[in-house]
Amino acid sequence: MNFTKAKIILIIILIINVIGLIPFPTKSVPEWKVTAVDKQGNPLSGIELVEEWRFSNTLPMSRETRTTDENGEVTFPARTFISPLFFRMVLFIFDWLNYLAGHGSAMGGYAVIDSKNTIHIIHYNNGKKKDTLIIEKIR
Repeated sequence: MNFTKAKIILIIILIINVIGLIPFPTKSVPEWKVTAVDKQGNPLSGIELVEEWRFSNTLPMSRETRTTDENGEVTFPARTFISPLFFRMVLFIFDWLNYLAGHGSAMGGYAVIDSKNTIHIIHYNNGKKKDTLIIEKIR
């Protein structure tokens, strides 16, 4: 079989396209343990905390609400984003265009907020396995 240069290039392009369409998972948010406490450092049980996350600023925000236990603790599971490489490249381009236009950051993100008093927000600090959210009573 006589392969010409054009046939070899066509096969390479076809292989790249097939690989670019295969979805693969990425852990976009690690497991996050949060303790809710009052100003004196006492744990607050029964407080609803909301984790918000997204892989890209182009995609909508995802949310999950969990209630703290008797120690004021709640654990949010790791979040996984599954998509093909081509879709990720498109998201990357749109995120940077939004960033360059002055509409926010170029990356996705995640935070935990107190569902009743949304002024209490903590953002994930890479490498930290546990965070504390200090909640003040609002009159």
